[in-house]
Amino acid sequence: MSAPRKVLHVKGAYDIAGGPETLIRHIMQSMDASKHKQQVVILEDQPGQGCSALREPTQHGPPLVAKWHGLAKTPWSARELDGIVKSTSADLMHTHDMRSNLAAYLLTRARRLPWIASIHGWLGETHTRRWRWYEFIEGHIVVRAHAVMVGSRATQREVQAFGAKNVHVIHHGVAVPDLSKWQSESRELRSRLGATPDTTVIGVVARIHPGKGIKLLVAAIVELLKRKLDVVGVIAGEGPQREEIANEIDAIGLSGKIHMLGFVEDANPWMAAMDIVALPTLKDSFPFSVIDAVAMGKAVVTTTVGDLPLAVVDGQNGLLVPPGEVEPLTLALERLVHDREMRQRFGERGRRLIEEHFSPYVMAEKLAAMYASVLDLQKSRR
Repeated sequence: MSAPRKVLHVKGAYDIAGGPETLIRHIMQSMDASKHKQQVVILEDQPGQGCSALREPTQHGPPLVAKWHGLAKTPWSARELDGIVKSTSADLMHTHDMRSNLAAYLLTRARRLPWIASIHGWLGETHTRRWRWYEFIEGHIVVRAHAVMVGSRATQREVQAFGAKNVHVIHHGVAVPDLSKWQSESRELRSRLGATPDTTVIGVVARIHPGKGIKLLVAAIVELLKRKLDVVGVIAGEGPQREEIANEIDAIGLSGKIHMLGFVEDANPWMAAMDIVALPTLKDSFPFSVIDAVAMGKAVVTTTVGDLPLAVVDGQNGLLVPPGEVEPLTLALERLVHDREMRQRFGERGRRLIEEHFSPYVMAEKLAAMYASVLDLQKSRR
């Protein structure tokens, strides 16, 4: 039996965990440990800062750390990363954000190491000018990777527009959870929200960023309240728009009906407390905030962007609305508020869909094939 391939997952340290951190955890949990020895490497600004979701030891050991010296001094970070590559005898490097992509780009100019770059989804015009510029730079960097992993066909087209050739669409895989484990806690949380058994709780766990359409969701919930429907809104997450949206809710006197929770350590009980999960995202790839909700058996309302229509089939396990419009979103939510049986039917179908097409093991098989193809290609070129 051949020795397991040694894979380094490299990720910059940020204060709040998001999709990339979740994806890395799922990859490490689902891939065959006898064939892939995986190690997390954190590029951190300060010791212990950020990336808490990846700092827990795994079956392959604790994460390794390299110093992020800043954008202008990325060569110093690449040099530290190179030291880790040597000490671990890594066979392959898989990077997961702009910092790690840039460091890997510089490292692989001098070292023959197979490199896979992940693009988790660019936010384009919904980003600030500075971040749009960073995404532009990243587009030119990852074309030099031996392969690029993306989470949707829409992101694949964006990466290919920069000239990338070997781009693999590998959808995020999530496990279908046992719902009974959060029953008691979710009832308690609903009570804290002021929701009775007849109240419809509408919410989402997501980054509070302009691209996620959270303002549209708040506007739709406000409209439902104006129509005298018994609903409560709950939005969990941090991001650049959180304070602004919270202040707007306070200003109209609805902070008792639309709750801005901020960051929550464990999102599962809160999602279990929701009857409808809604993410009216304006630009996206294949977000965990929706996929996790479908796996949890929630009726979902989201938009037609990215590859979301693959996980939310309109009229089958959720409802799709056009991005950027409040009225269709409001009507879709109102329809589900009035139809409890539809919500239950959507939830059951959604769980089956995730189990059959988007499990972690389906993702792991595709990842293993991509790793093998990149390693074989590099071997043939030696």
